[in-house]
Amino acid sequence: MHAKHGALKAMILAAATAASLAALPHAFAQSEPRAYDVPDAGAVTLIVRITVASDRRDEFLALIASRARQGRSDPAVTAFRVLGTDDPSTFVTIESFRTAAGFDVFEQAPASKVFIQKLTPLMTQPPQVQRLHGLS
Repeated sequence: MHAKHGALKAMILAAATAASLAALPHAFAQSEPRAYDVPDAGAVTLIVRITVASDRRDEFLALIASRARQGRSDPAVTAFRVLGTDDPSTFVTIESFRTAAGFDVFEQAPASKVFIQKLTPLMTQPPQVQRLHGLS
């Protein structure tokens, strides 16, 4: 009896979670609703590889979590991902912007300058930045 009750409870929880996620407005999504149906049309995408001192990793993780939240809430940003690598001190961010002007505003914002000031002493080398453009 307990197994059936547990399975039913799990099914109800899964259905409620799916319904809640479906009800979220697209503004909370990291990608456009049709992002996987067409070639990427975002004007600017940055792929940034960041290596931090191993004893500063936790500091970096807190800093980049805050930066990702900020980026994901910005209307100019269509994606802001933070990924780890095989090296526990090296990370990759993927940041996509709707327009080049939106990227410029985001990059010049006071919060971006503060982020760079806090990030710089944590790194063991300059970041490797690759700037990509969308297909038109």
